[in-house]
Amino acid sequence: MQVIDQHLRRRRIRLIEFEAWLRDCKHYRWILTAINAAFLGVLASFTMVICVLLSAAFTDDQCLAWGKAVGQSILMQTLVTGPLLGSTVLGFKLLAVWILLRSRKAVRSPWWLMRDLLHGRCVTI
Repeated sequence: MQVIDQHLRRRRIRLIEFEAWLRDCKHYRWILTAINAAFLGVLASFTMVICVLLSAAFTDDQCLAWGKAVGQSILMQTLVTGPLLGSTVLGFKLLAVWILLRSRKAVRSPWWLMRDLLHGRCVTI
């Protein structure tokens, strides 16, 4: 019982810290959001410039040939070189997605968790 109480106490402290961060650090979060948006804008613009320059360097026929070569490479790697490994990896991916979609545990918002923990209600995750 002591371990559960300690775990719940730690979770309450984390949720109080989260609430303080959410309420008191709003200005700093906006600054971080602006920095992140500026970084993503610069990254996207450089990527777009590179794509435009590359598209101007090749003709349509060359672009189609490249797409065909990429498709053939992926098919060769999956079906010819290692069909067992490729099929196994694909099967595990599909199984993981199926398990996640069929999971009965509902994802609960931190707001509800915080409210339940602060009011001493029993919370199951």
